[in-house]
Amino acid sequence: MTVRPVDMPAIDFGEGARWWASGPVHGPVQVDLMAGRLLSVGPAGIAELLALDVPLGAAAPRAGGGLALVAGTGVRLLDEDGEAVVIDTGLDPRAMRVNDACTDVTGRLWFGVMAYDAEPGAGSLWCLEPDRTLTRVLQGLTIPNGPVIDHERGWLYLADSDRGLIRRGPVDVATGELGTLERFAQVPDASPDGMALDDEGMLWSALWGGSRLHGYDTDGSLAAVVPLPTSQPTSIAFDPAGGPALVTTARHGLARPGDLDGASLWVNLQRSAPAAPPYAG
Repeated sequence: MTVRPVDMPAIDFGEGARWWASGPVHGPVQVDLMAGRLLSVGPAGIAELLALDVPLGAAAPRAGGGLALVAGTGVRLLDEDGEAVVIDTGLDPRAMRVNDACTDVTGRLWFGVMAYDAEPGAGSLWCLEPDRTLTRVLQGLTIPNGPVIDHERGWLYLADSDRGLIRRGPVDVATGELGTLERFAQVPDASPDGMALDDEGMLWSALWGGSRLHGYDTDGSLAAVVPLPTSQPTSIAFDPAGGPALVTTARHGLARPGDLDGASLWVNLQRSAPAAPPYAG
């Protein structure tokens, strides 16, 4: 296993690593969350695709062209000409912001919302249907992170980072109906942040404050621990061709950040996963 930093300046809050097979970029992207920036990641480093005036938690290509941006307190749908439609949760933008997100194979967009001050229980999980119907599907969270869907087995994984908890529950991929989430894994000394599934069904979690990745088998047992030279890993995305995974990190909140805090990393895990599905709306 090798780790190599991306050639880039350190950023404050790297997050939302995804691998795209469509849209304006074919390859890995990430965000600088609090700065509202969407970045492409390549051999020559990073390039800014766009910048917003609100936090940007994650992004997905749209099936008909353009982008779906989980931003502010909702979603901005950009067409190819840059025109935007805002679909908002109606939450107070002075107190709340979006966090992580994922798309499923039917084109839904799932995303978390949390309080700026991480007020316990103020966070929630939302789902935007392809017809643009927006529903709050789960409440009582604190820092919802890394919603990930195992389409083959019909499970949704969700981290509640402040509690060190990863939960899993059944999801009907055809209808989007979410069942009860139960404890899948507990991390006593760090906060599970962004997550990704590989082609074998193993769940990978970036551990904020833990300087490592965890890989979990489908029964919740810890199958892999990958140490990283940075204190706050935040998300992970796998190359569909099996090349090095992209791992993002943050220097946000660190009094004395290290050299690689806020850098993104190429981590050779010898794993692969499908590219992120587009939002179908």
